[in-house]
Amino acid sequence: MSTFATVGRLERLRDYREAELFYNSVTPIRGRDVEVRPLGARRDADRYKIVKCGNEIKGIEYHAVLYNTGCVRFLPNGEVIVSAGGYNTALTMQFISEVLGIGAHRQRGSCVYLIGQDKYITKGKEELRIRHIGNGQYEILSENKHFQYVINRTGANNVRKRSAAFRGYLKGFISLRTQDVTKWSTTQELVCVPVTEMAAMFGTTARDYMNRPEYFVDYKAWQYLLDKRRNADKFYEASRELDRLITSENTEDYYRAALILFARASNTQYMRMSQAQANGTVIHAAPQNIVDTLDESQFKLYAKDVLTLTEVKQGKVPNTTYDSWADINDSMGGYDKEAQGLVIKG
Repeated sequence: MSTFATVGRLERLRDYREAELFYNSVTPIRGRDVEVRPLGARRDADRYKIVKCGNEIKGIEYHAVLYNTGCVRFLPNGEVIVSAGGYNTALTMQFISEVLGIGAHRQRGSCVYLIGQDKYITKGKEELRIRHIGNGQYEILSENKHFQYVINRTGANNVRKRSAAFRGYLKGFISLRTQDVTKWSTTQELVCVPVTEMAAMFGTTARDYMNRPEYFVDYKAWQYLLDKRRNADKFYEASRELDRLITSENTEDYYRAALILFARASNTQYMRMSQAQANGTVIHAAPQNIVDTLDESQFKLYAKDVLTLTEVKQGKVPNTTYDSWADINDSMGGYDKEAQGLVIKG
């Protein structure tokens, strides 16, 4: 496992008995809590430690702790509880791997553990419960269910049908404005629009530039078009305005909508007018990016019609591609899982 951070040599502990024996063999550090002892080199005691928790009545546990997070807990009943504690970092994964002798790495924001030949996934503060059965092998005592968003093809097609006339217009817009453009010694077909044309449609705004005032094309119309998670209110304002334009009975609105999509797909915000007027500056965007921008804006706007939350097979890492597309009520985008199934919050 390649990581940017590495842990020092740590004691390999597989079960409660080994944790207890090791703990009792370590001399406490003078002046520190006697219940906290180094798990590796004594100079690293502030980072890696083994901690004795509980009491004889409630039961004694031994925790392998990374900084202040008990990533591996050894219980007297033989269970071993593994958790990143919400810190899905390379260092956390390597710490767990070194202590237990199992594979552990990060993928798509999830923690992936290799137990035998199988993968087991946790997210956030979820726990994995295992038991050592000998020779460094473990059995799984718990499995976590995970879910991911997928695009519902029927819902997506229904959303696209609402703007079918505009999509035909957009296809012609792209075709008429696509040219061979050489950039960085590579020639590719790109849609081209002069900055002056953008200014004529959207106007300009004054900004400080190199300690003097300069005029730029006003980019408010597309600035937040896809930014649902970080700027929800502005996203809805921009995406609903685009939705109004592309479903309008007045086809003159289509031109403005096409330029909005083009500008967002070009990922160019600061279109400086003095340079554009002097040099005839042209902005470029890939044709497919324009179409994809339309779909993303529409699918985010109509997320409940387009996205479906599905259970992920055991050992598969959830795909987080559409997490930021879903509605923003909680970490699962407005959906809640209940024991009886999936329930959409009202």
